[in-house]
Amino acid sequence: LLAACAGASTTPTPTPTPTKTPTPACVTWSVVASPTTTQYPLSALRGVVALSPTEAWAVGSTYRHEETLVQAASLIERWNGSSWSIVASPGGGFLNSIAAVSANDIWAVSGSSGQLPGVAPYTHDTAIVHWNGTQWSVVSGTPTSSSLDAIVARASNDVWAVGSTTSAGVMRPLAIHWNGSAWQVVTTPAPTDSTRSYLSAVAAIPGTNQRWAVGLTLKASGV
Repeated sequence: LLAACAGASTTPTPTPTPTKTPTPACVTWSVVASPTTTQYPLSALRGVVALSPTEAWAVGSTYRHEETLVQAASLIERWNGSSWSIVASPGGGFLNSIAAVSANDIWAVSGSSGQLPGVAPYTHDTAIVHWNGTQWSVVSGTPTSSSLDAIVARASNDVWAVGSTTSAGVMRPLAIHWNGSAWQVVTTPAPTDSTRSYLSAVAAIPGTNQRWAVGLTLKASGV
């Protein structure tokens, strides 16, 4: 894990009555220790969200690789202002992304496959997990043969996750929406001549109902 700190200094501004305006003084990154488990001593983190200087979360996977044996599990870590610690995970495979509405309303999603350092692509179940302030739990709502790569949360009844769904060997972009009580699939466009399309990131425009999602499309010709 890397952490950045920004300092501030004051300089006078050229106004009739000089005032002091904060200006950036430094931005530096430092390595912060990340815990692992004895059972799975290696880890890979893919998503992070910060609510305050003393409240942040990171998700990914922890694994063990010994010759032909690969064992992995989902990994959730929490920052308390001074150190990271592992929080019990309900499962969920390779967690890819995390988003928070509040300290008691946090979501994370996983895909159907992942890539571990030094290990061939690894398949697992897709999952959506939720933190209620006390514990993480799996929330049903993942469509059949789907993979989720990103999530954004604007309110307790407005959360979006994107990825892909596969049917008859054709991969299509997938977007699902949490309305406060259930996840629902929302239709997304895709080129008709594409055999592989997916969404890998999603963002919300503050103060509006607009969302942006980006990804990749491969045509049948391979171009």
